[in-house]
Amino acid sequence: MQALTIFTSVPMHIVPLYSLLPSEKQMEVFKPPPINARLVVVATNVAETSLTIPGIRYVIDCGRVKEVQ
Repeated sequence: MQALTIFTSVPMHIVPLYSLLPSEKQMEVFKPPPINARLVVVATNVAETSLTIPGIRYVIDCGRVKEVQ
């Protein structure tokens, strides 16, 4: 999966982050976004609690949890 840039009134540079993503793709979250773009990281709850990404100002948690039955 590649980083996706969507242009709205504020351009967004969207990157995924989850445990099964190859490590070189996971490193995309640490690269600065394009000039004047906002970095948006779509992450699982495991990924979002195990690291700190510089420049992140807000975290939105959807509250969905995968449970073993």
